[in-house]
Amino acid sequence: MTNGPRRAAAVLGGLALLAALQPPPAAAADPPAPAGGIAWAECPPELLDLIPGDDHLYDCATLDVPRDHADPGGPETAIDLVRRRAADPDRRIGPLVLASGGPGVPGAVHAAYAPSLFQQEVLDRFDLVGYNPRGWRADCFDSAEQEQELLARLDPAPLGGDGVEQALAAHRELGEACARNEGELLPHLSSTAAAHDLDLVRAALGEERLNFFGMSQAGLIGTVYADLYPERVRALVLDSPVDATRRTTRPLEYDRARAQGHEEALGAALELCAEAGDRCPFGGGDPRAAMTEIRDRLYQGPVEMPDGEVVTLGKLVTELRSALGVMPALSPVPLDGVFQRLAELHGQAGGPPSGAPGPGGGAGAAAYPTDNRSAFYGINCADRPYPADQGEVEPAARQWEQEYPVFGRAQAYEQFPACASWPAPPESPYPGPSEPRTEEPPLVLSNRHDAPTPPAFAERMAGALDGRLIVVEDAFGHGALGTSRCADDAVTAYLTRLQAPPEESVCAPDDAPWPEGSA
Repeated sequence: MTNGPRRAAAVLGGLALLAALQPPPAAAADPPAPAGGIAWAECPPELLDLIPGDDHLYDCATLDVPRDHADPGGPETAIDLVRRRAADPDRRIGPLVLASGGPGVPGAVHAAYAPSLFQQEVLDRFDLVGYNPRGWRADCFDSAEQEQELLARLDPAPLGGDGVEQALAAHRELGEACARNEGELLPHLSSTAAAHDLDLVRAALGEERLNFFGMSQAGLIGTVYADLYPERVRALVLDSPVDATRRTTRPLEYDRARAQGHEEALGAALELCAEAGDRCPFGGGDPRAAMTEIRDRLYQGPVEMPDGEVVTLGKLVTELRSALGVMPALSPVPLDGVFQRLAELHGQAGGPPSGAPGPGGGAGAAAYPTDNRSAFYGINCADRPYPADQGEVEPAARQWEQEYPVFGRAQAYEQFPACASWPAPPESPYPGPSEPRTEEPPLVLSNRHDAPTPPAFAERMAGALDGRLIVVEDAFGHGALGTSRCADDAVTAYLTRLQAPPEESVCAPDDAPWPEGSA
């Protein structure tokens, strides 16, 4: 790992400026591209100042694409691109388009952090093009203050009749705000539309065939692209992908599987704690029992910490999801911090409830500073045909919390309440991968204890796409690239030489998930 957590947050925050800043004119050495191409220009200085080294290799561009691909001559929307040019242009293979997922996280993240993620041969031989999918510039709100206030009312795990109704009402208000400020764009935010955009990016780059790396939800864009344009795919890498078919055809089944993934990842972390005995500060030898006590106590009401902080069920679940969803190549999964936080909370859980349970760290407390919540809800609701009835949310939450006691309720309230009342529901959801196949088998990666997209998702996608699967054993966090020399070697061989590994491989992580003696 070459960048620490603070540096990561700083760079990611700087990337958010891309939506508002126009790049200065191109330097004389890099003239505008011909019509139909891409006019690369110097990136905004606010971004270049934050890229850790090699900033002379970066440039930026904007590509206009049809807002509605059924009306190619109609209004347009913008796609932002950030390119890290090949370090060895004499050996250059071509561009590798990168997308980061979320939805709502710009592909510029992977371009900026490329040296922490890809091996040098990939950096030498590919232009790494961060692709910010349509909707990344979306803004549903009249002001930053309105956004902050409304997102704070999206309680991740509301309890009690009043809490539930307040959360549902806030989600309805969110949909109204998006209809008011982004109503013309909302019907055109599906991953299918983004896949068509991706083909326009390929053509504008002057390439006959596409090299694509997609992480998490962005893997869905790559999957759809491979369905629509299989003959135009050279190489396709999906890191920690979503389960495309369930996500877009059976969203409640998909969400339930996500709750299970988080519960299993937390369980694996608690098992490490139990094995460590006195070296783990949490649980007194039985961390699972202590976690159950915390969960049961938070269902009674908030816990007040010694410094006056009030912790609700929603706030704790948000913290745990953020910690377990860290990209480990950029910042270590903070299991030490998780165990210490739980130990402190467990120490205070014996007291009476502290006041009325209010919103507990709502959607605004995202893991990544560039996580655009307008895009998050807009793209999710464009892709996922939830029942159009908010009255079904709370029954799902009650069922799932019985099965997955820590994360079940919060998962039911993540997207379902917004999409159940969304002003632009999906019209024709993507049905899932189909024939024909790409010429080369896609490469699919996963960490064994990935919480947001558990390895079962990667296994299903590798099977559906006739791909090759690599699982990094014992690894926590979201994103396998850059965490295992074994897996990274396979990615490099695949991208540079189209050399695919066996159908299923297991790799060891470079670093232990929780080094001995770290607690």
